Amino acid sequence: MYKPTMHERRTAERIPVDLWATIVSDDGLTRIDVNVLDLSHRGARIALDDEKSLPDDFYVLMPDNLMHDCELVWRDASGAGLRFAS
Repeated sequence: MYKPTMHERRTAERIPVDLWATIVSDDGLTRIDVNVLDLSHRGARIALDDEKSLPDDFYVLMPDNLMHDCELVWRDASGAGLRFAS
């Protein structure tokens, strides 16, 4: 069973996955395909090129057509961490 380390603030276990999902802006005008690297019921880590910017308010559309309202938690040159708001 996963137990967070001292520096780990995540409370939900993340499962390694290799899924394609789509970031969708609130207004629906921006869509960005992303690779989901790990996933929990509270959030996800995605691979994302440094040159791609994320909209301020967005959803992630998962392969099962479930859409999550998201909050950007962190961002670096290779990806981002997302927290599901709903």
